[in-house]
Amino acid sequence: VIVEVALNLPLQKTFDYSWPEELDLDPVPGLRVLVPFSRRKMGGVITSVKNHSDFSPLRKVEKLIEDTPSMTEEILELSRWVASYYFCSWGEVLNGTLPGGMGLLLRLEIINKSNFLPGIERLGKPFQEIVKNKTRWTEEEWNRKKPGTEERKQLAEWLQKGLLEKVQIFAGQRSRPKMERWVRFLKSVESNRSVRKKTKKIQILDRLAKNNECS
Repeated sequence: VIVEVALNLPLQKTFDYSWPEELDLDPVPGLRVLVPFSRRKMGGVITSVKNHSDFSPLRKVEKLIEDTPSMTEEILELSRWVASYYFCSWGEVLNGTLPGGMGLLLRLEIINKSNFLPGIERLGKPFQEIVKNKTRWTEEEWNRKKPGTEERKQLAEWLQKGLLEKVQIFAGQRSRPKMERWVRFLKSVESNRSVRKKTKKIQILDRLAKNNECS
């Protein structure tokens, strides 16, 4: 089974991926998935399912982001029309339809693939502790130690030689609850009725006095 996936890229095309058998759910248009693209991973939306592709070999979908489609058929059709009309990519339009807080969290991790890392003695003590005691660590964890020129140079050398590998890990979705700001009087307020023409400030105070609160 092959799926076409629209990615949030300024390219007016979709990309074919094979659907791995280990995924329990059958692919349907509108599902969001995590796929490899170049040397990174990206979230995308399945736009169609088919049995043949003109491209080979195909890379596999890596992960399902959701169990039920975020995008309905109507959204897919409308977004495709918008992309065609405004001459932009389908993936960019689909990404814009997502509610706030549904973005992906991708974490960069460094994996130690060697039993011996030459030059470790040139690192500062905090970095030596990470390399000696862990088989993998996050890039954020490494940067929190404030690496200097020597640490950055040595890390780049290990990565180039294949002794370390940097990978992207799916860490879930950003979750930001919708917040609404409210104000209320702690004590009753009497409006200034002597003002003939109410200013905007007095109008707001009047409304607060009548309703006790507002958003």
